[in-house]
Amino acid sequence: MNTLAVLLDGDQVATLEQTRGGQHELAYDNRAARTPLSLSMPLGAGPFRHRVVDPYLEGLLPERESTREAMGRSFGVSPRNPFALLQRMGLDCAGAVQLCAAAGAPVHNLETVQ
Repeated sequence: MNTLAVLLDGDQVATLEQTRGGQHELAYDNRAARTPLSLSMPLGAGPFRHRVVDPYLEGLLPERESTREAMGRSFGVSPRNPFALLQRMGLDCAGAVQLCAAAGAPVHNLETVQ
């Protein structure tokens, strides 16, 4: 299982996991989360499964398929795997949300994608 920390304004508020089967699950850290990441994932509920989490992850990535393909080539991952893309570029998401390696997980160096 792969794990990413989800940060909001620099504070960890949730954990995102990808199972061996490729499904995603997000759970809030109820001690830290004060604002929901999405209205579809309210505080006090969860953990949230892939049907709710996947559209949220897709929204953090560029819409253009050609951009995602370039990112996938550059990072050596499938452009159709939002977790893999965010694992490599999640510190550079638009807005106040960032995704990064959870404590003890391998860290990937940021790269410029053209």
